[in-house]
Amino acid sequence: MAETPFLKQVIGYTNVFLIPNEAGTRYILVDVGLANDHKKVIRFLDHSGVSFEQIEVLFFTHRHYDHVQGASKLLSKIEATGAHPLVLAHTDEVPFIRDGVVDIPPSLSKLTVAQSALGNSLKHTWLGQKLLGISQVPQIQAWSGDADQLRAMGYPVKIMHTPGHTSGGLSLMVEDHVITGDVCFNFPFAPLRPLFGDDENLLRASWVAFSAKGATTLHPSHGAAFAMERLRAKHPNLPWAG
Repeated sequence: MAETPFLKQVIGYTNVFLIPNEAGTRYILVDVGLANDHKKVIRFLDHSGVSFEQIEVLFFTHRHYDHVQGASKLLSKIEATGAHPLVLAHTDEVPFIRDGVVDIPPSLSKLTVAQSALGNSLKHTWLGQKLLGISQVPQIQAWSGDADQLRAMGYPVKIMHTPGHTSGGLSLMVEDHVITGDVCFNFPFAPLRPLFGDDENLLRASWVAFSAKGATTLHPSHGAAFAMERLRAKHPNLPWAG
């Protein structure tokens, strides 16, 4: 696979990404992990030579706790420097992130039926809020719907609406690499597809969209990057372009 045009760090079990602008002076931070993972994100920024003031955009691929739980603590650190990054997600995700609403998706695998049911039974309890709760992020704004919204700010990025895991899933395409959020996984027990999701058909349509846009490498939020061709080979009956 070609050299990756952005930085990645595994934070807990969620991948966090830094995408530089074309001048290499400002960055998009993609997802932030769990509540106490903000300290690991700060170390990632330090090791990458990126200051809080250089974070221009905090971008969420979707609303789930393992992607947004650390946002309020991290934003308080960033805003203490006087910086006020654009905090962005799809409009379907905004109420969940803004208001701190726990969302547990349906299972797409026999492996996770019990886990999904347990999460939904606990989400309104004290324990569920402790484990799965999201601090409110009032700074969140809805993506405009323009694929080039971030390109207009100087980032070589296309925003793609990629539902299936959640209705408002977003992916970021940089050159021929795509940060997929949870539309794809890459764990030994979850090869290429997520264990949870709202709509299997929309999930597959999102995969086809990656291929149609010319993606060659997919970077899931959980697990290592993999070649687009692996997904095509695993699902040969989908209407792939080309």
